[in-house]
Amino acid sequence: LNSADDGSASLLRDLTLNAGDGDFAVNNAVGNTQHGRLGDVTVVSAADVTVNPGQAFKATTFTQQAGFNATTFGGVVSTTGQNADGYGIDITGTHATFNGAVTTTGSGAVRIDNVGVLTVGPSAAFDVDGAFTQLSTNGTGGVRLASNITTADAPLSFADAITLDGNIALDSSSSASTGGLVSFGDRVDSATGTAYSLAVTAGAGNVEFAPAARVGSQTRLSKVSISGADLTLRDVSTTSQGQTYTASGTIYTNSTYSSEAG
Repeated sequence: LNSADDGSASLLRDLTLNAGDGDFAVNNAVGNTQHGRLGDVTVVSAADVTVNPGQAFKATTFTQQAGFNATTFGGVVSTTGQNADGYGIDITGTHATFNGAVTTTGSGAVRIDNVGVLTVGPSAAFDVDGAFTQLSTNGTGGVRLASNITTADAPLSFADAITLDGNIALDSSSSASTGGLVSFGDRVDSATGTAYSLAVTAGAGNVEFAPAARVGSQTRLSKVSISGADLTLRDVSTTSQGQTYTASGTIYTNSTYSSEAG
């Protein structure tokens, strides 16, 4: 599934899909020939949206307006522009899963509005040329993180509870003098049975944990490292590997800190 293959950017083809409560599945790569990247891809409505395992998805933008079950990208995802709201990837749905690396360019931000679970797999690192926003407008979702997320000196935010399925680095800065706000709205825990680490780097941006965003309250993390301008922290529990907090401004503790084996 590709645009006209003549090398002309003006021939990037837009694609709008409306499956209602049916499914949309792609067995092969999307926009993966030399000049075959699609234009703006819009899913108006679908139950399942699936790009099969190992298959790339390349377009100017991807927008999903409604999804009633699962949206799954089996391979790498690449976008190069912005939709009308400034997003390279803009998903509203239930479950969303990424299994390959995700890259946006052209100042394309990422917004994922999930009432189910957002899963970022072990090979699905995000490199976002804009902000990254996870939220749940119509309910309470969740996040499973197994790969890192980097933004281009832009905000990086999670509204819902996060389970770490790997050692995770979240970075909203390209240097110590730049950076975006990194914020957490709910708890952050390791997966059951394994203690993973969390490193947050905001550069000149702030890091904010909301009152409900306790870290390791259900399953301890191995270690936590937080750096930024002003840090607003909550309860943090880690194993004996410990905790490090570095601020160029003020650290607002609001909380208790525990680091011990187990």
